[in-house]
Amino acid sequence: SSKQVMSDSGVWLLPVAGVLLVGYVVRHLTAKQPLIERGVLTGRVPAALLVSFLVGTALVAVVVEIPVLARLTMTNSQTTAAFVLLRFLVAVPIGALVGGLLLRRIGPAFVAAPGLVLAGGAILVMSGWRSGALSDLVISTLVLLVAGFGIGLAIAPVNDAALADAPESAHGVTSALVVVGRMMGMVVGLALLTAVGLHRFSTEMQKVDRPNAQTVRDAGVVQVHTVFIGAGVAALVAAAIALFFLGRSVIAARDVADPLES
Repeated sequence: SSKQVMSDSGVWLLPVAGVLLVGYVVRHLTAKQPLIERGVLTGRVPAALLVSFLVGTALVAVVVEIPVLARLTMTNSQTTAAFVLLRFLVAVPIGALVGGLLLRRIGPAFVAAPGLVLAGGAILVMSGWRSGALSDLVISTLVLLVAGFGIGLAIAPVNDAALADAPESAHGVTSALVVVGRMMGMVVGLALLTAVGLHRFSTEMQKVDRPNAQTVRDAGVVQVHTVFIGAGVAALVAAAIALFFLGRSVIAARDVADPLES
């Protein structure tokens, strides 16, 4: 049987996409009123967008692959697999709330970077999970909570750094760009990681003379692990960018007077 990662149409769709991207950049640079106003992508805004892209990649990898791993190693029930993912999802908004509170005290870099280190480390731990790992309720829950909490911590600092350096008149566009960056990370990042994961799956299956349900399941676990490794690395790279480029001073409260001091 034949196998391939990219569709036959990709041979011409990718070049067309490249031409359209170049065309958009040229149009943006020459238009009198571009879609994104000139002067918006300045200061820490590009770094914030890149961090948001990588955070999206790490986030969606966990959201997609944890239920898959649960189905492969723990349960045949999609509902049970969804409840496993819930342990991660619950921690994300909690981390976002805590990140917003800490941001007023220690600045975006020192909130986002440690959070992404926690998330990256936890996701890399997931890349070693095999049969029975998710059944260990205490350890698996702790790792999933740490991953979700760490990703949540990075949300407010990324937005804060971008908005602080963008013109006030462009705050709406800048905030939208941060969200778009995260969504692009989810789509493009997951696509790339899945392509690599499928290659690993194919490689593992080629090693088996007579495939059966267990060998297919084992190869599927390898695919999931591959995606987790890529997602963990993405989170750690985002942590490094956040630490060095998002700023270490308190931004959110910089221009807000403390009522206790007035």
